[in-house]
Amino acid sequence: RIVGALTCEREPRRKVNHLAHLIGMMVADTHRGRGIGRALLAAAITRLRATPGLAQVTLSVTAGNQAAIGLYESQGFERYGRLTDAIRLPDGRRLDKELMRLVLFDQAPPLPAAALGRG
Repeated sequence: RIVGALTCEREPRRKVNHLAHLIGMMVADTHRGRGIGRALLAAAITRLRATPGLAQVTLSVTAGNQAAIGLYESQGFERYGRLTDAIRLPDGRRLDKELMRLVLFDQAPPLPAAALGRG
């Protein structure tokens, strides 16, 4: 049974290929508070740091979700903006998203020649 999941996508376009986006993370209600989210995020960051040419990862989190924001900040993410009216719920409520990023490297390490088609 799956109790947690995290999805991350890398930008495929050449000019923004140094960016990845954490687009979803969840932990089952029955398993929250056990460090599963922290472990998933730490494992993802380790893999992202090992990815050639990748310099930073971004995410958005519902404004007011202090538990998630605290988790992301504890792993080095910083807020860089806010998207107002990002979510519209069926009951009419509108929620904002906090935009966050983690710099993996100040400059992305150079790609291996083989990755550039020169090897």
